[in-house]
Amino acid sequence: MSKDYFPNCLVAFYPYIRESHSKEEITCDISTNLIGRGQLYINYRTLIENIETKEAFVLSKTIKCEVNYQDLLPTNILEFERFNDQIMNYECFRNSEISLDHLHYSQGGKLKLVKLKK
Repeated sequence: MSKDYFPNCLVAFYPYIRESHSKEEITCDISTNLIGRGQLYINYRTLIENIETKEAFVLSKTIKCEVNYQDLLPTNILEFERFNDQIMNYECFRNSEISLDHLHYSQGGKLKLVKLKK
């Protein structure tokens, strides 16, 4: 059951977590560390389906992070909404092991979803 994105609606949550090798240097969205060329990293982009409206959405910007941060990525809608709340209110979570201020700015202030066309 979603609370924030789709209030009181039943949703199906599919976290897309894929390991890739970097073709160029990129910044880890979780720690702000550099991920060097050829290093393994994670692409995270979730798919959420609103069961009641039959609409599907994906995260608008892929989160890229070092492999050792995989356990911090949301795997259900409640974790996703809690993660979004932390990103939106990053200044309240200064002691987090995640660089929430970086995620706040790189994601445009929050985890935005894009509706898929059917």
